[in-house]
Amino acid sequence: MKRWEFMDNEDTDQGRRLNVMQNKYQLGRKGMGSAAFNILNANYEDNHRGNQLKERDDLRACRDQARSAHMEYAGGA
Repeated sequence: MKRWEFMDNEDTDQGRRLNVMQNKYQLGRKGMGSAAFNILNANYEDNHRGNQLKERDDLRACRDQARSAHMEYAGGA
């Protein structure tokens, strides 16, 4: 029984080490840009983060237009 417990513990320890290495060194993210917007070609990246940023920017632009229209209307009265 002790041998089986030792083997189980060894497997879980190896899994924990692998998770720590992946989180610490961010394996698989090397060469990936940190921003979701590419300033060289002025485009959003074609991935989930880029789509989220584009959506957020579009919503902000919509709010800005609504605020401008409201200020124009309130200022003319």
